[in-house]
Amino acid sequence: AALGIAHGPLLTAIAAASIRNITEFALHHLSNLLWSYPCLELQVEHPLFPLAHEVLHALIPAEVSLILSGLRELVVVSLERVAEVGEVTNSLLECAWAFAFAGEEIGGLLSVIKDSLTKIAKALDEKCTHQSLSGVTPCGSGPSWNVEVPTVILDLPDIVAVLKPPFWEVDARAGGTSSAKESCGIPQLSSFLRRRYSPETFP
Repeated sequence: AALGIAHGPLLTAIAAASIRNITEFALHHLSNLLWSYPCLELQVEHPLFPLAHEVLHALIPAEVSLILSGLRELVVVSLERVAEVGEVTNSLLECAWAFAFAGEEIGGLLSVIKDSLTKIAKALDEKCTHQSLSGVTPCGSGPSWNVEVPTVILDLPDIVAVLKPPFWEVDARAGGTSSAKESCGIPQLSSFLRRRYSPETFP
């Protein structure tokens, strides 16, 4: 699916095979599978989404519970741990996206996903510091930007909405662009935010 190759018979066969052992899927495997069908604009001829809906109702809380348990044991969350948790949150978002764009009924599963994301975000907020997310290598504020910069359209005490222009990358890596890439590379949105909201002014 990531290559954009829409092979209907193959995806139909994969759906049929997946249904037989769907309870054995890990969260990220199942989310990737569901994501592939709307991504390729293919209809699923088998009841994959309804069965996945049922499985995810139990699978998501169980996996998120393990994540939260692990975070509670840490004094400070490391950059590596944030990346691991990010894989889970990305899977949750993939599930929501897949159901929405496949036109499948998501029902109460949406509340499960929202509640899980909220709990993870709260746990990370309690454990993360600027120092823990900066990594060992010093991080700069981004390259020498020669393109249109993002625009902050909403700036509230607990949330910021940013309008991203073309050529900017929405990166999920904490710490922004490293200092070794100050003058090259695609500008990353995290770098813009680090420059606008410096840790000295916004600890």
